[in-house]
Amino acid sequence: MGFFRVGASATYAGATNQLIRIAGRVLITGEIIAWPSTCGSNCTYNTSFVGPSWQCLEVDPQIQSVPNFTLPAGSPLYYAADIPTNDSTAGLWIISGEPTPITLNHSMIHCSLYEATYYNQVEFLNNLLNVTTNLTVHGLLPAVSDQETNDLYFGANGSDPELWSQVNMYTIHNAVVSLLEGAAQTGGAYGNIAFTDTEIGLANFVDITPFNISFPANFPEILENLLINTTLSLTYFLQRPPLPQLPGFQPVSPAYYSIVSAETSTYPARYNYSSRVLWEAYSVAIACSFISVLFGCYMLLNNGVDSSMSFSQVLVTTRNSTLDHLTTGMERGGGYISQELKGTRIRYGILRGGGGHVAFGLDEEIRSMKE
Repeated sequence: MGFFRVGASATYAGATNQLIRIAGRVLITGEIIAWPSTCGSNCTYNTSFVGPSWQCLEVDPQIQSVPNFTLPAGSPLYYAADIPTNDSTAGLWIISGEPTPITLNHSMIHCSLYEATYYNQVEFLNNLLNVTTNLTVHGLLPAVSDQETNDLYFGANGSDPELWSQVNMYTIHNAVVSLLEGAAQTGGAYGNIAFTDTEIGLANFVDITPFNISFPANFPEILENLLINTTLSLTYFLQRPPLPQLPGFQPVSPAYYSIVSAETSTYPARYNYSSRVLWEAYSVAIACSFISVLFGCYMLLNNGVDSSMSFSQVLVTTRNSTLDHLTTGMERGGGYISQELKGTRIRYGILRGGGGHVAFGLDEEIRSMKE
């Protein structure tokens, strides 16, 4: 119920909008929709489940049978269709080039739908998700008819879990196909590409230029990974559960938590000790400190006393009548200080004729303290 819509008389009506939206995000980004880690920012665990897979091969229409396509008018550069038969031609068919008529000048890819077992190694590194998936492919999955879907609800097979599983896997296939099927062709004289019933133009692996739309050389492999990444991204349903389809029926989430063994890694801080690097840094610091100590000792011997930047220190060392005369009218400071005063050179020492008074003064009235 979380995967497909229900039509009249409980018939199959294709994938739900939520599932198609998930497939569209994967088509546009080319990446899995990440889910949060439940075992820490750095951990690894393994999971496995049964899901759908594509085997996409290039087809040569000259030697292999192909369905009778109802091609759109004109010469489309891209055409995709889902063939809902129960034989070898069932599945997604993609034609690129100019397939009208089908010639050797175009590329044709056929993707058959299989049931497969997913073996996943899930790794979170610094809370970033990385998933490595290996598949074991089993049998072909048949297309789902309205009658088969009707039997799920009201028929004798309504309790058959295998049939439910097939319908769900086919619906994941249907969600991706609904974005790819359609046509693209040149839309005018200026090279515009017109897309009809397809979202292939939004795919990150498509290169669109005027008058042309091109695909990578590994296009079949990209298609297979597209279905795998969409299937893995269904974990998104953990955050946004599916909507109910029938009155009074609450659907079970297509994704659920399962208990597995996880290996969690921690990365403590590492310290690399190098005596050479430490001595280089410490030697510079010791040398600078030693020079500062020598300079301080010299100044202490020269002045005969230690001092500080206190107001009292400034007060006693500026007691000089000459300085008082020079600063008359400039007591407020700031803009009142003249340029002449700012350019006056003064010394610190013994004031001549001052009876040994130590102060700042003009150069000619100060003698050295060493004298």
